[in-house]
Amino acid sequence: MAGLFTLSEESKERIGKIIDIGRVAMHYGYLPLILYLGMLYHHQQLHWHQYASAAEPRSDWE
Repeated sequence: MAGLFTLSEESKERIGKIIDIGRVAMHYGYLPLILYLGMLYHHQQLHWHQYASAAEPRSDWE
């Protein structure tokens, strides 16, 4: 069953490139997708500047 079909070297290289691109896309796209879906289904729609202002350092921490 090992010889069901054979791939040329060019096909193997293309499949390897597709897998590498997919791996990079999953690596850099997973967290933004989860954040986007969380904001999409959040009951109160917050804007990006509300998230940014929450991330700013507070000046009263002294």
